[in-house]
Amino acid sequence: MGGGWFRVLKPGGTVVAFEGNWINPDRLALWLRRMARRLGKTQEPGKPEAEAILSQLPFRGGLTQEDLARRLAAQGFDAPSFKGILPITRAQLAGANLAEKLSLLSYTRGRFMMVTKRPEAG
Repeated sequence: MGGGWFRVLKPGGTVVAFEGNWINPDRLALWLRRMARRLGKTQEPGKPEAEAILSQLPFRGGLTQEDLARRLAAQGFDAPSFKGILPITRAQLAGANLAEKLSLLSYTRGRFMMVTKRPEAG
């Protein structure tokens, strides 16, 4: 991660990414997902399908802000800043029923927005 971004981004260019650690939910996220399932709404794929997809992903063990910052620094990016995503979460929740809100909230825990720059040449 990051090597491709660094290669194609011009010096001084900005990277904005929405990431998260969806693989390792905390207790509250697990509870929210259980409640959403009980109400008939789930955003989780079936276990076999999810495992097949996850096995092909580079961050199948989860991605944290600290890990992403370390990877970006190793590629030569400036230190990233991490932002909350509350406005995006609010927009996603607008118009959702209770089950959808619980499910969405469970997946927003651990999500973050990262902003970094490729240093200017010189």
